[in-house]
Amino acid sequence: MKKIVALLSVFVLLASLLTSAQPVTFTGYDTLGNHRAIIEVNINSDAILTHIPWRRRDLHPKNINILIYDASTGKRIINVKRININREFGDIVFQPQTVPGKYFVYYMPYTQEGKYYPKVTYNTPKETASQAWLSKNKVETNYKSFPKAKFIKLESRDDFNEFTSMEMIASEDEIRKLLKDNADRSFLVFYQDRRYPIRMTSDIPQWWAQEDSIYGFTTNVDIGEYYSFQLGVYPVKMDLENVQIIFSDLKGSDGKSKIPASALTCFNLEGVNWDGKQMTKIVNIKKGYVQPLWIGVDIPFDIKPLSYKGKLTVTGDNVEEWYVDFTITVKNRIIKDRGDDEPWKHSRLRWLNSTLAKND
Repeated sequence: MKKIVALLSVFVLLASLLTSAQPVTFTGYDTLGNHRAIIEVNINSDAILTHIPWRRRDLHPKNINILIYDASTGKRIINVKRININREFGDIVFQPQTVPGKYFVYYMPYTQEGKYYPKVTYNTPKETASQAWLSKNKVETNYKSFPKAKFIKLESRDDFNEFTSMEMIASEDEIRKLLKDNADRSFLVFYQDRRYPIRMTSDIPQWWAQEDSIYGFTTNVDIGEYYSFQLGVYPVKMDLENVQIIFSDLKGSDGKSKIPASALTCFNLEGVNWDGKQMTKIVNIKKGYVQPLWIGVDIPFDIKPLSYKGKLTVTGDNVEEWYVDFTITVKNRIIKDRGDDEPWKHSRLRWLNSTLAKND
């Protein structure tokens, strides 16, 4: 019985993490892959340069093939030359067929084998451009002078395969500036809204490098809600060992009310194990890696609808403390089922600490 309860909690958590509300964006043959860029050519030229800012999380994009198709005819473009392919962007020269016209650039085509247990292999690059076209246009030396295609947008086949904002990597320049602006820190802490779970552990997203998410946050909740959010901890000078979070009381704007520190917990560091006993966990983080920490705030049903200000402290062995100031404004409305009927709110995380049915 105890194992069944634990398994159900895990299944519910996984289901909530997979839930998304994004629409299907395109359809096509499986071999073209699940991701593409749309570009537009408005200048008549035998060779066009396109710059695609894809910010890819895969580690070796130059080892994966690229296919370009004419959007109006559906025909594949054969004269294509990869110039510079890296994780931040791709520079590609190709010979357009329809002008003006749009083109689809599929940058993660794959081959799939098997039905019930499929094996997917990303296709390696293949040179298809004719030597005559390459020589005529002196592609490898003159590409910077070619007319440029207009980048329109990136698309994914469906919501399941979508690269969210949490999967678009920060550029090297953005990271360099971020570290320079925080040169006195041995680690950084980013607030991340529950609607967009942290998905990368070896990169930080573009979002973090461009937003003030390291300086605290404000949010709105309902009466009786179990509010969950994330912190992304990112060591930049050394490994961070024995991560700890210390919570303060959240004091109400009336000067009297409060949400006690005991109403906050970090699920990564403490909780209830399979036999109903309290447990703690040691979390160590390697330099250059991101550790998501999920935090829950138990908003009671008898709370006054006010703004509550508090602070949490993140630290570890032999490092400085990082303070996160935050404000939770409780609206004058009562939420249904603590938020459990809306999986994106992740209120069900508290089920991990449930002692329901722990005895026979």
